[in-house]
Amino acid sequence: MSATVVTDDAPAEGAEDQNQKVLKGNTKPLHRFLRGQPKCVGVAMVTLGISIFFLGVPVWRATKYSGDSFHSFVLGVLFIASGILFILTELNITKQLVTAGFGLSIVSICGVGVGCCIWMDQIINFLMEDYGDTDDNVTDHIAIKQYWDQFTAVQCLAMLQSLLGGAILIAMAWFARAALRSSNTNAIVVMQTRPPAE
Repeated sequence: MSATVVTDDAPAEGAEDQNQKVLKGNTKPLHRFLRGQPKCVGVAMVTLGISIFFLGVPVWRATKYSGDSFHSFVLGVLFIASGILFILTELNITKQLVTAGFGLSIVSICGVGVGCCIWMDQIINFLMEDYGDTDDNVTDHIAIKQYWDQFTAVQCLAMLQSLLGGAILIAMAWFARAALRSSNTNAIVVMQTRPPAE
């Protein structure tokens, strides 16, 4: 808690200037969010988002345009939006942008959890897949197995990238929460004293 004493001995303009300086100090705790380097993190999140988005294209085509692989696109868009918001926050930090970044980070972290569950289910299903009986053509059997192995590798890569992005988002959510909590609890008291009446 900070207290500032403004007396009537000082001119009115000086008192107003001093009051303005005190009130501006209320936004200083938001700068704790800048310790997380949101601009650099934002660029990394945009890159991860674009990568996950494009990794979803071959998976979507391989699954016959099924909705089961649509989570890659959603997660990619969430990562890109989070990255852009982090970059904007460093350029012009406000409580609204930090709050929006915190909320979008939580939503994206939940998206990472759901996406990893779907990816794990698909990877396990493809690993357990029976590629044909031994009576089938051996060349066809090997080609099909190689195709699904590549498909599984793409799924694993997308899942690892999403886990990396999720770890970054958890760290940024922590920085945002610390900045918002400190700005809410920072009390500013302006005390004005008047000369005693004679």
